Amino acid sequence: MCSKYIISTRELSKSFGSVEAVRDFTVDVYPGATGVFGPNGAGKTTFFNLVIGYIRPSRGSIEILGLDPWRDYVSLRSRLGVMVEDMYLPHHLTGAEALETHARVYGVRDPSGYVYGLAEEVGLEWALDRRIGTYSQGMYRRLCFIHALLNPNAELLVLDEPFSNVDVENVLTIIDILRRRLRSGVSLLISSHIPAYLDLLCERYIFMNSGRLARYGAIGEVIELLPRVKYAVRTDNPQHLAHLVSEKMESIVSSIEISGGNLVIETPRPDRFVTELPRLSGEGPRLLEIRILEDTYSTLWREGDEEIRG
Repeated sequence: MCSKYIISTRELSKSFGSVEAVRDFTVDVYPGATGVFGPNGAGKTTFFNLVIGYIRPSRGSIEILGLDPWRDYVSLRSRLGVMVEDMYLPHHLTGAEALETHARVYGVRDPSGYVYGLAEEVGLEWALDRRIGTYSQGMYRRLCFIHALLNPNAELLVLDEPFSNVDVENVLTIIDILRRRLRSGVSLLISSHIPAYLDLLCERYIFMNSGRLARYGAIGEVIELLPRVKYAVRTDNPQHLAHLVSEKMESIVSSIEISGGNLVIETPRPDRFVTELPRLSGEGPRLLEIRILEDTYSTLWREGDEEIRG
């Protein structure tokens, strides 16, 4: 495997008992930003855990920044920033205490000032003196994102679902922060259930299905393959938001309905939808979450399976 790639795998596989979560996964990833997406159960989290050395492959090989993540775990972690989906920070500590402890591990000379600066960038500095156990889900995920930024020497950020449970306005803040890191030369491996978010960051994507690599290519290809995308939008005022969307986003919205307290919105322009929708929050309704409906990708899933079989 060649060191010019930030990630290189050959027939990488991981089994848990009789379940093969990742199988025969071969890919070479260049520096820059790469997005990973796929349906629930596609093997994304297992792949991320293999990348950061949390688990050992059952067979095949993997190199990250030229290192074996299982054998060279300590050396590799000194070059990474990591956010895993089920990340745990001690709930009895304040946000500042948890982050400053880890900042010292990375050799930061002024951990208090360093942590405050990162928290201010994310918009969470006001909550640093609160105990983590009092944080909302969205606040906790943003704290975990700050934790991923703590390593000042990180060459690669590995972020598994960093937008999960984060409201849309703060998602866009995180995207802006990551863009700045990319401009500084840091590479990014990031997963999300919303390809349009990845489209704002990534040059390439890895599409996983049933533990396998179904596609690897330019992120824009995803949007072209999805003529219409359905989103579930959670808000504190669904009726008001539905009215605003109908009135101000008519040209990029095909249908709107209210179901189970959420808006279900279909759009032929997911790239514009996820950037224009947050602007409506300034007119009253607060956007709490956008998630893609799984059946949106049925065509892409089928095509991915056909490519693997072919």
